[in-house]
Amino acid sequence: MPPMRFVFWTLTAIVGLFVVVFAASNRQSVAIGLWPLVHEIELPLYLLVIVLLIVGFFAGRLAGWFAARRWRREARERRNQMEALQRELAAWKPQHVREDTTPR
Repeated sequence: MPPMRFVFWTLTAIVGLFVVVFAASNRQSVAIGLWPLVHEIELPLYLLVIVLLIVGFFAGRLAGWFAARRWRREARERRNQMEALQRELAAWKPQHVREDTTPR
């Protein structure tokens, strides 16, 4: 097993163990009420924390994706420019390269 894969699975096991211990230690229920709504939801504390971590992860990924749009646009423009130059070069070569390449 490659060293990085071993490190990845070791860290995954440690995080998984932490999540299991956290869930077992925080089983008490909490009531969640959102201000404009009159309803309250009761759920275990560990579930609330895990859901909020997952929501935060995806919110961060979305923010990073939006922040990188400038670089994605620039890369797309450069790729299009490179493809246009390659097509231009391919069209130019047959017209300007001599057919007779044997030494005289």
